[in-house]
Amino acid sequence: MNLYMDDDKKQKKPSGAIWLLVPIAGIALELGFENIPLSGFAFLISGVPLLAFLYACKNKIHAFLGGWLAGFVFFALNFRWFLTVYPLDWAGIKNNYEAMAVIIPGWLLSAAALALGIALFSLLFKILKTNTWHDVLLAPFFWILCEYIRPYFFEGLWWSPDGLFGPHWTNGSLGLLLLDTPLKNIAKIGGVYGLSFCAFFINITAIFLFAGKRIAVYEQRRVSTHDQYSRIFALLLMGLFIFSPFTVGKFYKNQSAQGQEWYVSALQVGNQKALYSVNDLSKLATTDVALHEYPDLPHLIVLPEGIKVLVFKGPEEDKVFNDLFAERKADGLLITGGNKMGRTVTIYKNTAGENLSEQAKLMLMPGGEYVPSALQYVMDSIGKRDSLDGFARIRKTSKAEKPEEIFTSGTLSIGTLSCSGILSSNLYRRLANQGATLLVNQASYGLFKQDAFILGQVTAMSRIQALANNRYFVQSAARGKSFVVDPSGDIIAEGSLGNEQFVHAVVRPMTKNTLFVSYGNWIVFVALAILLIRATAFAIVRVRLSMQKRADKKKEAQLLNT
Repeated sequence: MNLYMDDDKKQKKPSGAIWLLVPIAGIALELGFENIPLSGFAFLISGVPLLAFLYACKNKIHAFLGGWLAGFVFFALNFRWFLTVYPLDWAGIKNNYEAMAVIIPGWLLSAAALALGIALFSLLFKILKTNTWHDVLLAPFFWILCEYIRPYFFEGLWWSPDGLFGPHWTNGSLGLLLLDTPLKNIAKIGGVYGLSFCAFFINITAIFLFAGKRIAVYEQRRVSTHDQYSRIFALLLMGLFIFSPFTVGKFYKNQSAQGQEWYVSALQVGNQKALYSVNDLSKLATTDVALHEYPDLPHLIVLPEGIKVLVFKGPEEDKVFNDLFAERKADGLLITGGNKMGRTVTIYKNTAGENLSEQAKLMLMPGGEYVPSALQYVMDSIGKRDSLDGFARIRKTSKAEKPEEIFTSGTLSIGTLSCSGILSSNLYRRLANQGATLLVNQASYGLFKQDAFILGQVTAMSRIQALANNRYFVQSAARGKSFVVDPSGDIIAEGSLGNEQFVHAVVRPMTKNTLFVSYGNWIVFVALAILLIRATAFAIVRVRLSMQKRADKKKEAQLLNT
């Protein structure tokens, strides 16, 4: 039987109606990210319309174009929070028409760049699929490989010397859709890409179980052979996925480091103030009774990014430190932040307000903290470079010269990133691998006007970080939500949006490294190996077919000559 038939020749010409699947595919990929009824079950069908299109479309060019259009619809919806930053007075652009001319193309170009990842998947799958049960593994491996690659398209579009190049922008990863299922524990083995593998495996399995008879291209015993192999194989793997999360969760059950627990308080700055003052913090510190609970536990207080208080030492700051750590018998730490020498800086202080360590922010937001080179070129070309002067004066930030490092105090080793760093599983994994026993994010979401959609994505990414690294995760946010996530990916404390408050929780330093922490995105490299093996097999078959055709033509010519 021939497992590697040329689809472009063997497949019947499909109806033009299959192009209706393209926008449906984009919407289906987005459904799970929406806060609508039954969206929690969307992962069961999120990739089905795209896969149906790829099995039905006519050729490789159609597959690439259809995949890109579906991806464009998906990311245009998934990145719509991009539009909440309008108008751009915060960036020094006063003309609203100029601001619109920057925001709308930036949103659409970002969607178009990220869509190239789905277009690449569509092309690879269309060329290398076997139309047999082998696709049940090929599809999810190809998907996570392209999910890993697609941030490079986005970062290439918005490249700048201040940008960070790597697989950091994990927005839209299908693995985020499994956070409220038992499968979430797979993140401890394969990170967010391991979860994405599971999500896409479920979708391709559904395709084969319900439409396999139309897909199979066996020359003999077509239906019975497909039914026998694909169903048995799919059900075995499905059983593995059903039972393995419980085993993984039990294996990585909360195991703390030796030493005392820590009491954590994460400040949440509401939506009323663009800036926060020392007096505001002092008033909150004296009125929040919970701030002074557990006096025998060491206390960690985390302030948001950009709060710019308690950065410098003085009489007012001394009073606030006394208010924050009043009657504290055990040690205490405070994490604050500000701007120094053109960089966003995280600062660790003791209870007396003395600086213990500082580190600059590495991962910056394009258009929010630096101007991409492409935008500079466009503004220069149309004679509007002066429109960027205000941005350089108000917002411009330089990235750190070296990556963030852990800070250790007793049994607590803290790995802290600022704001956009939450999107990168690689950066937090590196800190956990260095020995961080607690992960922290200092965030500021003022530009996004407390948009519920982006705050939901950030919360999901925080849960993934806690799960994959088997660490407690603390976020302190300005004009967003502050919360604490446990190593099981569950939120154990969070603030109410818009409130001015501290969020408190008792956490334990965690030292047991997951497979993901130890080996990183190993599943992506397995996917690359699978791609190379399949491509090699495909090439060998094509070469043999070509040689066979040449031999047949040669024999035919010899017969004609005789």
